[in-house]
Amino acid sequence: MKGMYDPFDVYKIHYPTTPGWEGAGKVVSSGGGMMANGMVGKRVAFVRITEANEMKLGGCYQQFALADAMSCVYLPENIPSDIGSMHFVNPLTSIGLCEEITKNKSTAAI
Repeated sequence: MKGMYDPFDVYKIHYPTTPGWEGAGKVVSSGGGMMANGMVGKRVAFVRITEANEMKLGGCYQQFALADAMSCVYLPENIPSDIGSMHFVNPLTSIGLCEEITKNKSTAAI
């Protein structure tokens, strides 16, 4: 990504970068701390935003991604990774669409 996607400069993203705000996978290593160490070997879903809306070291669309332990949630075995990876952004987008539909008295959103 080149970096021409946020004209309001809401998110601090260091370009070029790998896209992806959220993801899921198995924790293969920990940077330390009781919470992070306890996640090693577990399946988690996570959000890839750190430090006041700043994304560092790329997004989630890569083989390995860094995430803060506080942004991780455990994934039960019955939740596939592709569905678990959409635990944050997509639900909020749906809520926003429903609010706009209601506010505008619309019958649908595309």
